[in-house]
Amino acid sequence: MRKITFSLAAFIILIGCGQPAPTTNTKINIVATFPPLYSMTLNIVGQEANVTNLIPPGASIHTWEPRPSDAKTIATTDLIIKNGLQLEEFLTDLTNGANNPKLQIIDTSKGTNKYSPEAVQGFGEMVEENNHSGIDPHIWLSINNAKLQVQNIAAAVIAADPDHEAIYRQNTQDYLAKLDRTFQQIQTELSTVKPQPFIVFHDAYQYFLRDYQLSTYQVASIQPFPGKEPNPAYLQNLTELIKTHKIKVIFTEPQFTSQITELLKTEFSIMTLTIDPIGTQLTRNGFTDNLLNIKDQLITAFQSE
Repeated sequence: MRKITFSLAAFIILIGCGQPAPTTNTKINIVATFPPLYSMTLNIVGQEANVTNLIPPGASIHTWEPRPSDAKTIATTDLIIKNGLQLEEFLTDLTNGANNPKLQIIDTSKGTNKYSPEAVQGFGEMVEENNHSGIDPHIWLSINNAKLQVQNIAAAVIAADPDHEAIYRQNTQDYLAKLDRTFQQIQTELSTVKPQPFIVFHDAYQYFLRDYQLSTYQVASIQPFPGKEPNPAYLQNLTELIKTHKIKVIFTEPQFTSQITELLKTEFSIMTLTIDPIGTQLTRNGFTDNLLNIKDQLITAFQSE
């Protein structure tokens, strides 16, 4: 009986030695500040990292404020992927309160081509007050810039998780190729229509328009800075521009409503179409799908009679 017991014990030990040690979840935790950066990051990391989005679709980057639960998320985060150019000023207080010494903040604007908007007549002081860097921060709406942002994200992710470098590099190359295809598709389809002048809700789309030589067709914006209604002098100038350029379309945004837009729509029989600088999807295809939607809405505007 003793011999059998010993043999059984030895067998159990041998079986135990043959089993792999319990594994733990060693994936790095990444927070992207808003949907386009979330989509870029997701395409780079695939299944090898945990990615969380901070500012939800439907919110405005310019007016969004973090919740207490966001501080808890930041407390366990390895990387924050931000746009930069003073767009995410809320991050200072959010990260200071997180007590996370391992946290790294990645500014994806490094090396991108930047655009400084001209002062807007009747609105210069307010623009200067709210755009401290003097640079239009909506760089992701240029695919050329977005590709540089993707490469900045990839470099940071590889540095934080070198064990999966080969996967990250291949995913990055695949996504850059997809962005190239998206650029070509937009360029080809926009070339089939004759551009017409239009007005946007706020001046967020110059990077997109410049990629396709369309920036001169944006005549004005309802709000030169989100959440700030135009003063009477600016509004008067806006109505004169509508008359002079025979504006037929105003592009609105789902994040904002404006009584002024409705008044102009009624007064001048203007059509409104909706475009969104950050998009509505938290998916791998969310960023490119939103760029294609902006293209589709522009084509609809240019074809309007």
